[in-house]
Amino acid sequence: MSQYQNEVNIIGYVGSDADSSQSATQVTRTRFSVATKRFWKPADSSTWENRTDWHDVVAWAGVGTAAAQLKKGSYVRVRGELRSREYEREGVKHKTYEIVANEIHNLRPDKRDETEPVTQP
Repeated sequence: MSQYQNEVNIIGYVGSDADSSQSATQVTRTRFSVATKRFWKPADSSTWENRTDWHDVVAWAGVGTAAAQLKKGSYVRVRGELRSREYEREGVKHKTYEIVANEIHNLRPDKRDETEPVTQP
């Protein structure tokens, strides 16, 4: 048994329609973002505060093909690994983190709770 573990499990709303493409070897790659929300009540306040976090997700092959059907506002559960990657744009090096999905479940395939708006930052 490994003493290391890298597993992410999030539930939230898809921020925009999934973007799917084919790699040079004809493997499907699908990208989308998921919003999760945290709530807390500060000790010195009587009102609740919240924060929305956005998570970049990439899915490959069969999981990517299924994820290509996701639309903005879909309520999903994503399970996968957190990975970092580096890239260079206009001479500046950047590092980003994304969830590489192993499983994606559409939790409400036919409806969406309209009281919970989702917008991409």
